[in-house]
Amino acid sequence: MFAGLLAALEHLAAFYLVDLLNQVPYLRGTRPGPVLLFAFFEYQVYWAAALWLAWLLLKLAALRAK
Repeated sequence: MFAGLLAALEHLAAFYLVDLLNQVPYLRGTRPGPVLLFAFFEYQVYWAAALWLAWLLLKLAALRAK
């Protein structure tokens, strides 16, 4: 959930400080709401994958140390 909140804050900054929605041709004319909703879940998937990979690497390192 915190990853989703981080995504929302980062994307809001990009929308309003950098005017991202008008600078990127693919996003031109897009409303911020759907983009924020997508980013919320996207970041959660990325963080889950990163944490799973970190856990897996720790387990592999523990096995190698034995």
